[in-house]
Amino acid sequence: MDKGILEQLLESSRHQFLKDRKKDLYNVLKSLAYFSFSPQKDDFEVVYNFFFFLKGATGLNLNRLSDIGNEAQELLYEVEEENNISDNTLVKLIKLIGEVIKIIDEKLGSYEDDVNQINQENKIQEISISRGSNKNNTNNSRRKILIVDDVVLIANLIKTRLANLDYEIEFAKDGDEALEKIASFKPDLVLLDIMLPKVSGIDVLKQIKADESLEYVKIIMLSAKSKDKDIIECIRLGADDFMTKPFSLEVLEEKIKALLRN
Repeated sequence: MDKGILEQLLESSRHQFLKDRKKDLYNVLKSLAYFSFSPQKDDFEVVYNFFFFLKGATGLNLNRLSDIGNEAQELLYEVEEENNISDNTLVKLIKLIGEVIKIIDEKLGSYEDDVNQINQENKIQEISISRGSNKNNTNNSRRKILIVDDVVLIANLIKTRLANLDYEIEFAKDGDEALEKIASFKPDLVLLDIMLPKVSGIDVLKQIKADESLEYVKIIMLSAKSKDKDIIECIRLGADDFMTKPFSLEVLEEKIKALLRN
């Protein structure tokens, strides 16, 4: 077979492989997040199979992706044995997924049509990171959302889900940063985790409600705790809603829409 044809076939196969893995990323991140809260076999298998497929990238001259697949599976063997994932292992896996995303974006380039197709097929929305996007985001009427969570994976999952709704989104990883961002970013809605470093989510909530200039801010509390007393405390302090982790991203989206309509 002509060498040029072989190269075209290889390039076509490589391109399809990368598109397929990109399409998998949302479910992988979601399953990894859910597994970190409540270990379930189905979630583990989604993550494991993703990295297993990456191991086959060597034949497509995507050697680093193959190496990442091997590194991740070594970590996942320990997770499977213990049916639990440590914070250290979770951080390592998130970093590996981040590297996968970077490699895929570099290899595929800016494929807005592909991203739109993926969103439609999966009924999810990814973060738009197009390098050549002609979308005009200068509309000052865009509603602002601040996501406050020390688990970066959770924050990114939420942002991914909300990407198609044209919200302006900022992150804060602890209570101190949240208070700074609230003052500077002036969000319309805050997704606020209870368990935060430095200043707790409850204390952030109290400070927001103590400031009359922030009375327009809607607040949804997020927590792995599901005790009635925690929910009642947040509602009494003025929170608009409360969601227990792991939660449905679809339900969260609808709650946000409802609050921002008011």
